[in-house]
Amino acid sequence: MPKTKRFIEDEKRGMLRGRFTELQSEDIFKRPPVYNLCTLDHYYSRITKGGKKVKREKEGKNGQDELKLILYTKVLEKKKKLKNRVKKEPVVLTEADKHTVAEAIDKYILQRLPNRSKSSQENYSYQLQYWKEKFGDTKLSELIPIDIQNARDELGEGGERSNATLNRYLAAFSTVLGSCRKHFHWIETNPCSKIECLEEPDGRVRFLNPAEKKKLLGNCTGDLKDAVELSLYTGARKNEIWKLRWDSINWKKDFITFWETKNGKPRSLQMSETVREILQGRKKKTNGSNWVFPSEVVKDKPRKFEKSWRRALRESGVESFVYHDLRHTAASYLVMAGQTLRTVADILGHEDISQTFKYAHLSPAHLAGAMEALDKELSSM
Repeated sequence: MPKTKRFIEDEKRGMLRGRFTELQSEDIFKRPPVYNLCTLDHYYSRITKGGKKVKREKEGKNGQDELKLILYTKVLEKKKKLKNRVKKEPVVLTEADKHTVAEAIDKYILQRLPNRSKSSQENYSYQLQYWKEKFGDTKLSELIPIDIQNARDELGEGGERSNATLNRYLAAFSTVLGSCRKHFHWIETNPCSKIECLEEPDGRVRFLNPAEKKKLLGNCTGDLKDAVELSLYTGARKNEIWKLRWDSINWKKDFITFWETKNGKPRSLQMSETVREILQGRKKKTNGSNWVFPSEVVKDKPRKFEKSWRRALRESGVESFVYHDLRHTAASYLVMAGQTLRTVADILGHEDISQTFKYAHLSPAHLAGAMEALDKELSSM
């Protein structure tokens, strides 16, 4: 008999249990497994036609020991057969077992990321580095939602990053895992799909009032003034204007095509009279450059206006305003001029019209007809 106690009368569980030293693993620091043999009620009682009448303990210690060994032997044989069967069955590795998170991110960056816009490429490359450092050596099969969620929340500790930023980080990782499912066929489900996004504040809408517009443009000079006016009169994003090339202008049909957009899909806009005049004036200033706003320092590169833009803002006294708010200004005045949200979405290049709904409050006029109809209907009742 081994030194450890082989049989345990576990009154809490109501079970007679056995400690199986024969099934102990090779790790000597692990205890032998313990399995149930029978209930204590069954162990101490003999079942007869008349019910449980005779207590086994009255039959003496020999009878008890014999029953223990019989039960022990049965369980031991059963567990040995099960153990041998498990050993013989080959372990089949899935694709998720074969690939790590680092491999998935590298493959995505190499094969899928180049299809996205340049701004997305820059953002994703930076954001995915975090996930690679966090889970790089983890097998895809070992990724679980709670670990990913905790890693996202750790990123937000200290309050340096907003909920919107944390959601963007999670979206980048989810895109990689989505490609692992849909394109690489490495996983069957995306664990990020089970994580709820953090709540974000309503979209910020800051636009220039007429007085602010006059002050701001009055402090913008030269190339900067042309760039700001083009942004206002087209609603285009900063880099769509600053990196605009002459081969994107169709003079015959009067439209501009923005090739490098945020969503990666080209967008064309008809030129208004003001836009055409600005571009015609710029054509005379660029001396054959490929860029509408060529750099004054680096040859054949577009110009950047960060410093001159900050100076113009400071001197104009316009507060709580960034360059992207020129786009909000264009959208806001389009809505206030009576244009539909669908039209505004097309001009701005919004794939999802819900992005455009943040401007809806600027045009309550479209509700007037509905309110009159409601008034008429209720009054006739």
